[in-house]
Amino acid sequence: MRLKTSILMLVSLWVCISSAETMLSAIDAEYRTGQITLDEAMLFKAYSVFDHEKLPPRFRSLEPPRCGTPAIVEIRRNWDELSQSTQNALARIMARPTGLPLTYNTTHFKMHYTLTGSDAVPNESYVHTMADKFEDAYTFETGTLGYYTPPSDGTAGGD
Repeated sequence: MRLKTSILMLVSLWVCISSAETMLSAIDAEYRTGQITLDEAMLFKAYSVFDHEKLPPRFRSLEPPRCGTPAIVEIRRNWDELSQSTQNALARIMARPTGLPLTYNTTHFKMHYTLTGSDAVPNESYVHTMADKFEDAYTFETGTLGYYTPPSDGTAGGD
């Protein structure tokens, strides 16, 4: 009996977790039903990734995306369909950060950071630790999992 109860509780928990509405699913639903335009949907998706506070209140309490890549890819895929003002707003939202005067290089990454101001990291040790974690992830993804190495960002501001 205990086993059946435990299984039932786990299934119920899984249903609750898997059916939880996310920011992105709610934005998609409103777009599909014509409640918001494509421009609004793409802006809201960018806000869900970069700045939840700019979202309309009805989306803020929902689960944010675990990964922003699919939303960014969708925005890029729809870019030519968006108005110029929406493209300008998205370009500002998704722009690379500025004002990060310090750098730390690893084999595959260049970490840009600052020790002062609102974007400051706690200390240089934090930067070194994060850089090590990035290298570990790179090795695991390209070595163990066999993913292709990412392309260079060329002249887009990285090194």
